[in-house]
Amino acid sequence: MSQGPVRIDIRQIRPGLYISLGERWIDHDFLFNSFRVSTPAQIARIRAMGITHIDYWPSRSTEQPLDLPADDAAPAPPTAATPLDPHPAKAPPDLSTDGAQSASSPDPARVSDEPGRTPQVSPGPARAAASRLSTEPVPSTAQDDERERAARAVRVAARRVELARCERNYRRSVDAVRQLMGELFTAPREANQRAETLVGDIVTDLLSSPHAVVNLMNDAVPDAASRHHVLNVTILSLLLGRVLDLDEAALGRLGLGALLHDLGKAMLPQRLQRLDPEQRTRHEESAYRLHVDHGVDLCRNLGITDTEVLAIVHRHHERMDGNGFPDGLSGDAIGLSTRIVAIANRFDNLCHPFDTARALTPAEALAAMYRREVQAFDSGLLQRFIRALGVWPPGTLVQLSNGAVGLVTAVLPEDTLRPTVMVGDPSVPRAEALMVDLREAPDVRIERALRPADLEPEVLAYLSPRSSHPWFVGRDEGR
Repeated sequence: MSQGPVRIDIRQIRPGLYISLGERWIDHDFLFNSFRVSTPAQIARIRAMGITHIDYWPSRSTEQPLDLPADDAAPAPPTAATPLDPHPAKAPPDLSTDGAQSASSPDPARVSDEPGRTPQVSPGPARAAASRLSTEPVPSTAQDDERERAARAVRVAARRVELARCERNYRRSVDAVRQLMGELFTAPREANQRAETLVGDIVTDLLSSPHAVVNLMNDAVPDAASRHHVLNVTILSLLLGRVLDLDEAALGRLGLGALLHDLGKAMLPQRLQRLDPEQRTRHEESAYRLHVDHGVDLCRNLGITDTEVLAIVHRHHERMDGNGFPDGLSGDAIGLSTRIVAIANRFDNLCHPFDTARALTPAEALAAMYRREVQAFDSGLLQRFIRALGVWPPGTLVQLSNGAVGLVTAVLPEDTLRPTVMVGDPSVPRAEALMVDLREAPDVRIERALRPADLEPEVLAYLSPRSSHPWFVGRDEGR
């Protein structure tokens, strides 16, 4: 497992070290609280903060710290076990520029990165200006930094407000599915009305925003796997339907069929419902396949007669190559809405099998469908689905180009390469975790997807990715 942070003298810092500033991200000018140092200008800005020691992560660094001189009389840095002071004394920032020096003028905070030498910060006008902050106006560069910090805080707060709204709607939807299933046999007409209302609310939310965002829901409702599944399939199906520019009525039929696609499983024994296909005997497989017929019967009992909705329920296990069930249909004989639900259903089943040890990450599931199972699906729809969720779907652990790691929490289908990422930084309280919209960080990109085993235990616990990935739709409030 990767090595944790090590405390070093601030004079040992150099490009290539992955460091943690030990403060809240809102209290300094850097977008990230932990990142890999890349330029001398960044080092100058870090030194201007007035801290004497800093934590660096050997496992995420590409260089070793600089050596201190053998005759250095400064006290030894604290051990790795010594916590950072959460509120270190801070000197004002270097006010001569915004942190990067002009190539045509001397750099008052020039840093030597030569191995074996102690970095030196020479005194200059910037230090003198900083010392006069109490009596002189703050230069415009410092004012700009403060305004940017305030604007960044507003954007993050807006994201949290929208996510909280999304979470409330999601929990109401989970509760509606629970009530629907409870009324299935005792109050079928009420169950029908509840299903139509739920789908209508989701469709309205999708259509009310020019840019719908797919959000990862951090839900922990006990024994809610089946409710998560039908909601996931509904959301993902409607997302693809919206990408295809289906009208509101068509989305309503698609959503209702997706929500009810597994209704017939209520007629199966619990044990049979929880077996993965590879675990079922031939007899059990035959019994399992009857759930699509049971589903049609239950839908009719609810008063549902729409042929498209019934076709989704009956045919969502059909395959484009003719190897599906119950009728072995192929190609265009399988309706568009059914082909959409088949893709969403398979994707969610790959991410959330009953045997969680077999679960794929969202990125792995998309890759598996495209590389190994593409013949089962409408290839054009599958490509649109992959583009809508992106290379890094919500729920994907990722490595960023600045050395940080995070969890993708939201994807805008129109800009999937730059999703919103929750940064895994245990030095920041989790309630204040930075949610970075990568559209606002053009110099930072996602380099690769990670597996949980790739992360330090404390970072993995901080991000706490669940074995299930409920999704829901929210709104892009813009930048």
